Amino acid sequence: MNQYLIYALGFFAQGLFGARSIVQWYLSEREGRVVSPTLFWIFSLSGSSLFLLYGLIRQDVVIDRAIDIVLHLCA
Repeated sequence: MNQYLIYALGFFAQGLFGARSIVQWYLSEREGRVVSPTLFWIFSLSGSSLFLLYGLIRQDVVIDRAIDIVLHLCA
């Protein structure tokens, strides 16, 4: 697989994972209270899964994202 595509996957995964915080912040400000919207969890699980895939492809398992997936599924 092309190395630049792998890097793009990693950056995209990190972007999704980071976007979850922006989504939660924006929607919490709009509601006037702390909320945990469904979109937050979708971004979180998607970003974590893709970041784990990125680590597996590079044979460099990113353990903190793997732990995130387990925690999300158990919650």
